[in-house]
Amino acid sequence: MKKQQNQQNISPANLIRQRGRTWEIGKCYCQKEDLERNGEGAFIITRLHKGGKISVASFLVDRYCLGVKDTFFQVLVDEDYLDEYFSHLESYGPPFVEIPYIEAHNWIYGSVEWALEAGIAPHKDFAITKYMLEDDEDESIPIINYEFGKNGKHFLVAMDEQEADKYLPILKKNLKEGEYDFIIPASDSLFDDEYDDDEYDDDDDEYDDDEYDDDEEDGTPRTRYSYVHPGYPSKYKKGASSFSAIIDIEKSGSNPSQADFKKVLKKGGDTLRKDLEEFALYATGLTCDGYNDDAPEYIGNLLFYALALLAEAGDENSVKVVLETLRQPRNFYDDNFFLEERDMYINTLFNLSDGQLDAYTSFAKEKGLDIYCKEIVLATMAMMGAVSEELRDPVIDRFGELLDFYTENMKKGVYDYCDPELARQFVDCIAALNAVSLAPKIKKLYSLPSMKKHKVPMDIVTYIELGDVTLIDIKNNSTLEILTEYIEYFG
Repeated sequence: MKKQQNQQNISPANLIRQRGRTWEIGKCYCQKEDLERNGEGAFIITRLHKGGKISVASFLVDRYCLGVKDTFFQVLVDEDYLDEYFSHLESYGPPFVEIPYIEAHNWIYGSVEWALEAGIAPHKDFAITKYMLEDDEDESIPIINYEFGKNGKHFLVAMDEQEADKYLPILKKNLKEGEYDFIIPASDSLFDDEYDDDEYDDDDDEYDDDEYDDDEEDGTPRTRYSYVHPGYPSKYKKGASSFSAIIDIEKSGSNPSQADFKKVLKKGGDTLRKDLEEFALYATGLTCDGYNDDAPEYIGNLLFYALALLAEAGDENSVKVVLETLRQPRNFYDDNFFLEERDMYINTLFNLSDGQLDAYTSFAKEKGLDIYCKEIVLATMAMMGAVSEELRDPVIDRFGELLDFYTENMKKGVYDYCDPELARQFVDCIAALNAVSLAPKIKKLYSLPSMKKHKVPMDIVTYIELGDVTLIDIKNNSTLEILTEYIEYFG
């Protein structure tokens, strides 16, 4: 898979979560005039990357009552982007002035604390952009006591009656009478106690990011993730292998080099394999149930390293562990990896593939797994058949078996094993092998009503004969090169 295609899997939000605080702080800006005059102003924080790129986070701060009302981020952009962003914001308000980071830090976190006293949480995306700020528990950052509120009270300046309807019940619930005031400038009037707590429905923070709905918006069925994972190790005891040195390097905030990885591999042996497997399962357990604020920020990188090094260790006994890490929900990969994870998994499974066709076929038949992960395994099988003449026919036979299995279940309206999107990706894997013998089975699959939107734009045989040359962009280099690309990109 080409790098450009892989970059579609980057999650900027989770890149910030795990790496934001490791980037050097750049210039910081504030709309001071608005902040001082109207109690509301925007802050911009930049972080610097090697090669001249920057990442940007903005925070709309209401110092009177609401704290961080809005927040926005962009990663790995050119400095020209910042100039355009300033121009856009300044067309609606006063110019930005450069301020020390310490001032921005205290204004932003101070406003959040002030709002929380009234029961008002910051904008939901603050859970991401706070990682563009230093940790507020960092004792090395001086505390500046700015004034929040107005005349010692929480003072709600509502844009309209709807916003007043939203926040007044919260203020009434969490503050005593006389501890808050409010106004709607548009009507220039104060409101009486006419807001019923029962009418308030704070659903702004309740957003559904479950991408595994039963159906897409157009009604196309989708596989719902339903895998129940076993218990994973809750602790990791550093073994005798030198992977412990990689952990220490990453923990220190540095980036391990190819030489460091080679030292790990030089020790090799069964001890290294078991150590890497144990760590992979431990790291999986830390974030398999969703993003975990308590997990070390570097855990995703170490999981990537451990899996990639298992590929270099080349022991087929590791397949079981690698496949277990592939049974996680889609957000697991967003939370832990940002680039090259597809290449890394395919490379790893391919290197460990001797005699594993049974294991990979069984994985492809499992119920309720993420289709992204199943496609990785199917692509690995296609690579095995494309590289080895000896394996080509066995792989095609397994693909025929899977075509029958998927078609039979989808015909019954059962999408726990395969949905139309995975079926489309699977046909691309078959085309990569030029497996024309499977054309009749593919036609049967495409005859299903649920496959209507995925019809190929030509005759099935022609489509297979053309093949999918991008699917098997086989890397003849080692996994260490994938590791190097990964580290260089995020260094």
